[in-house]
Amino acid sequence: MRVVKKVLGAVAKVRSPFSGGDRHDPYAAFESGDYALAVAGFTARLKNKKKDALAMHHMGWLSENGHVDEATAETAKDWYSKAAENGHHLSALALSDLCYTLGEFKEAFDWADYAIAKEVPGAKAARDRAYRAAGMNLQWWR
Repeated sequence: MRVVKKVLGAVAKVRSPFSGGDRHDPYAAFESGDYALAVAGFTARLKNKKKDALAMHHMGWLSENGHVDEATAETAKDWYSKAAENGHHLSALALSDLCYTLGEFKEAFDWADYAIAKEVPGAKAARDRAYRAAGMNLQWWR
């Protein structure tokens, strides 16, 4: 779990290649900890660019960590899965970690397995952790 948190923490701090550095930039707001401005910026960005996987990933993190009004774990899972499906494969690892935290071990295993297929660092450890927590045999996921 420490490896997963370390990788996800590093991802959250990665500056977007699209970031211009102005004060209305949601990535800059996220980096500076102004999460309300980041939510507003990412929401506006996603209205204009519906398949912005990096913005979706950030919305997942913001939802998971309570920075989006009325967000639930399901909201965070939705954002992470949209981001993963649109090419931000580290979101699959974040989703696996969230599912593990929620006790949804089969789903955690499946998302970590997806992340392994996409060669995401730390995914094998996440998959093995979910596998052990579920106490299942190999027949379980086939």
